[in-house]
Amino acid sequence: MAESTWDSAPDDMACALAWTTQNAARFGGDPQRVVIAGQSAGGNLAINLGYGAASGQAQSGCGGQVPVPAAVVVYVPVVDPQDAYNYGVPMPGL
Repeated sequence: MAESTWDSAPDDMACALAWTTQNAARFGGDPQRVVIAGQSAGGNLAINLGYGAASGQAQSGCGGQVPVPAAVVVYVPVVDPQDAYNYGVPMPGL
């Protein structure tokens, strides 16, 4: 059976944000305009990474500081996983 890796997602996202910001100019992007986004559980990860980076508390195993994204865009984020587990995620208009 494969080992669970769910707990590595926040570090993976921090690494991806750092790498993208460091390399954006190489690919014609603006490192000052990097945006992170996510839906549902990915929205939770994006919100937590954005807050962590802004407060200087985001951790990355890739080395270096985790940059603050220009924006965080989320769709139906699971902000409170325990509540979502207990009661589901309401979808207005559906």
